[in-house]
Amino acid sequence: MRRAIIAAAMFAIAALGADSVDAKAKSVTGTWTLTVENIGLKLELVQKKNTVTGTLDWTHGDPIKLRG
Repeated sequence: MRRAIIAAAMFAIAALGADSVDAKAKSVTGTWTLTVENIGLKLELVQKKNTVTGTLDWTHGDPIKLRG
């Protein structure tokens, strides 16, 4: 389950930037709600140039650290 959530989060991050023609002008920084099977998970992202980091809060333990 944890791997599925991480994969879904990384897919969502990639999809947000996939249609961007001018990636320098857009950022995914902010607080998001990732919904997986009717469960809302808090996703906080920070984008610095080409690197995105963040955390995914979930109900089964400590927040998951993300980097991509």
